[in-house]
Parts: sequence; C-alpha cells; structure tokens
Amino acid sequence: MAVVVAAAVGRLEGPLPVAWAVSATPLVLLPAYPVLGTALVRRRPLLGILAAAVVLVHVALLAPAVGVAGAAGAATAGPAAAGSPLRVATANLFLDNRRIAETGKRLLAAGADVVLLQEVTPSHAQGLRELLAAYPYRFVDAREGAFGSAILSRFPMLGAEQTPVAGHPLTRARLDVNGQEVQVWNVHPPAPRDGASRRILGAQLRDVARRASATEAALVVAGDFNATRWSPELARLRSAGLTDAHEATHRGLAATWPADRMVPPFLLLDHVLVSSGLRVASVAELAAGASDHRPVVADLRLQAGQRQATAAS
Repeated sequence: MAVVVAAAVGRLEGPLPVAWAVSATPLVLLPAYPVLGTALVRRRPLLGILAAAVVLVHVALLAPAVGVAGAAGAATAGPAAAGSPLRVATANLFLDNRRIAETGKRLLAAGADVVLLQEVTPSHAQGLRELLAAYPYRFVDAREGAFGSAILSRFPMLGAEQTPVAGHPLTRARLDVNGQEVQVWNVHPPAPRDGASRRILGAQLRDVARRASATEAALVVAGDFNATRWSPELARLRSAGLTDAHEATHRGLAATWPADRMVPPFLLLDHVLVSSGLRVASVAELAAGASDHRPVVADLRLQAGQRQATAAS
C-alpha cells in the first residue's frame, strides 16, 4: 500500500501491476484502516505510523473526488445557471455487443445533444440506424476491431476528422452551438493490458493533453479513457486545464466498469472532461445494456463570450 501511495502521489509510472493498483486507489488502500486498528490494539508503533500515513494519504486523495477540498467547485454550475445548455453522452458500445439496437434505443432516450461512441464496427453502425437517423450531423469512423468511433450531433458541424494520435485514431468535431464554437474530441486509447498497450495509452493521452493546452475554443474531451482519476495519464489532462464532470459534481467515486460481470462496477474509466469555457451542471451513468461499460451523460453550460463559430478554424 505504501508503494501505491508513493506512485499515486508522485504520479509515477511504475510497473504494470502498480499502475493497475494505482487506478483502483480507493479500494486498494482500504485495508490500511483495519491494519491501523490492529497496530493500535497490539501496540505496534512502527506499523501504526506507516498505516496512519497511508490512511491520511488515502483521505487526502479521496477528498477532491468527493468535493471535500472544493478544488473542482469553479467548474460547477447550478441547474439554472446561465449559458447555452449542452448535454453530452459518451458510450463504449462493446465490440461483442449482441443487442446493439437496444443499446441505441437507450442512448436515444437519454436526449443528448452530442453523442460520442467508441468501439463502433460496421455491423454496429447498421444496428444503430435509428440512433444515427435522430442526429442530422454525424461523423462515423466505423472499423473492424475496437477502435472505431462516431460523433453524433444535433448542432451543425463546422468540420470533423479522424486523426492519428500516438498511432491510434482520434475523432474530433467542431460544433456551432448557438453561434459559439465547441470542439468535441472522442478518446479511446487501448486498455493497459501489457507494457506495449500501456505505452500507447500514455502517449495518446499525453498528446491529447498537449493539444488541449493549445486549443482556444471551448472543449469537451470524452470517451473511454481506460484510466481513472488517480492514473498519472489522466492527471496530465487535468494539468492541461480540463475538469472531470464527475469530480466537478463531487461524484468522483462513481464507477462505469465492468458493467457486465458478476461484480458491480468499481472503476470510473469513462469520463467527460471540459475546458474553462464550460460549466458542469450534472453528470450521471446510464444502464449498460449489453455493453461492459456504463454510458455517461453530462449536462453542461456553455458560457457566454466564447469563440464565435466560423466555417474555417
């Protein structure tokens, strides 16, 4: 547990097992509490000091996620706050989804203005005809395998593209939201199952953070990040000026994965991150349906005075 604390606090990219443990920091450090109690009862001072240190760090790491520290308050807006409303949904469809039409109906019922989809295959695109038809503006990059994606919008698209980031596709679009430009990026790096995939994940999110820092328009970066708020990769995105909708609404301990197993979800891998031009009113997770991820829906407010929408960037 002390190793996990050191890695989490120092944002260190240690060995893969340590990285997995850091991503599950809230759960991994829980045993420190009974260890502390045992040390006190048995009068073992050295063990007690170490356990107490882990407990204190655990509390300090959890505080921002649940709003105790109040660091995310500046990105929070009340439900009646001024600004153009923008509802964004993100959903990993799951490569082996056998009930894709049902998944599409669930997403359609969410009433989102913008929908970002990951793991979109050509067969999925066929099964999502009803969902696709409901959005007049869309950019679909369906492909075999786990890295197809799509962006669907009720607002006009000023432009959309698929661009390689660290060797993996990233779809992004520029939207005209009531005369103001909002950029939407659909993120889905590979899961860190081994050293190679972890390096790609880190490289892609570093590149996304670099691009986000240089973006002047209001920005939404959403998708399946395959990283939690305690992962150093996601910390870089926060350092780039992006705020996680869950953390902004003090729901940082929510979970979206795994949603199709015997155990309940225990990791928050699906995120909606926003730049300073947007405020978060609320965020929620939807029923997963046939996917292994729970979709996320965030209600945002676009603040006045943002960059005006133009046909050319």
